[in-house]
Amino acid sequence: MSLLVVSASAGTVNAMPATRLDAAEVARLEPLTGSPSPLGAAARAATLAARRHERAGRALARVQASIPLPCAVLPLLAAERWERGAIERLAASLATEGGEWLG
Repeated sequence: MSLLVVSASAGTVNAMPATRLDAAEVARLEPLTGSPSPLGAAARAATLAARRHERAGRALARVQASIPLPCAVLPLLAAERWERGAIERLAASLATEGGEWLG
């Protein structure tokens, strides 16, 4: 019987959704989600994005609690094509989030 042992010194969480709204703003938008378009559609999209960010944050907290390693969090970048700007945003995130362990 053979056993494969892998050690890790750091982790990376990819595609963390961002939010532009705080809880009070989301609460003000909730009643508008049933409104006709474009207001209702915009309110639904904004509250959905906020809920995705919240769920991702809870998942990240569980991962960080269960795996005692430094962790860099990379943002979710929606782009049709990855241009230099997107790569620079990821590099900046790694420099900020992972600077301690990336050397």
